[in-house]
Amino acid sequence: MSGRKAFFLSLIISLGVIVPVYTVFVMMHIANDTPVEQQNVSVPITTPQVGDSKNLLFMTGEEKDIFVLLRFDALQNKISVAALPANTVVLNGGKAVTISQALSYAGPALINQTLQDTLTLKIDDYLYVPPDILESAFAGQISAPLSMEDMESLNKNLTLLRQFAFNGGVSTLSPASVRQLLTSDSLDDMDRQALRAKLYAAFLTGTCEQLYKILPTLMRGGGEVRTSVKATDIYNYERICKYFLRAAPTVEGCVIPGELHQDRYELNETALNTMQRLFT
Repeated sequence: MSGRKAFFLSLIISLGVIVPVYTVFVMMHIANDTPVEQQNVSVPITTPQVGDSKNLLFMTGEEKDIFVLLRFDALQNKISVAALPANTVVLNGGKAVTISQALSYAGPALINQTLQDTLTLKIDDYLYVPPDILESAFAGQISAPLSMEDMESLNKNLTLLRQFAFNGGVSTLSPASVRQLLTSDSLDDMDRQALRAKLYAAFLTGTCEQLYKILPTLMRGGGEVRTSVKATDIYNYERICKYFLRAAPTVEGCVIPGELHQDRYELNETALNTMQRLFT
């Protein structure tokens, strides 16, 4: 084979190898430069945000109506409790009525709106639960941080204290024993309201790890349970309460500030400031 033929044969063989490889390289480069549509993948929010809070007017009772305002605040990791005496005076259409009267006149929706107007406070929803359903939801013994000093400061008749097991400042409570205590004749009405706030705060402290289950269950109760919470909003209560699993929330309870005049409880000048602090 002559030198010229050998040269051309070698060139053809080299091009046969180089050209396909170069072609593949060019095609890969073009593909990498082609814009690709990015998918919008949402990232789950794992920390509380502004607005992750709910104010709930809770009602129960049979012979005497019981009203408690609750706030579940995930961002501040706090639960607030305010006991509202049934004879608390509010204005409804310019007329002074008690919240118990408002309940008998037009039901819980009217109370909810009237309290919002009176307290200049947003109340997201109301929930009425009959006592038997409430007790079954909190069935069993619950350890709650209720001190002997708390009890002694409210109850001068210490015979009731023997019903509770105090160990290192923690009492063992059940829903039935709480009802028995709150209906005791040894308590006057204002002591009863103050104790109710402490007991509700104690129960919420003792059940904070189960609250995300208990509260939605009560809201879905049906039957005699009455609520303004829509099915789609129950999830928000559940989601907010699940944040309390990360760290035990601070729980603060009180009676809405006021003064008793004859058979009516009239809010005093500190009521609005206290409620704004606890519920906003």
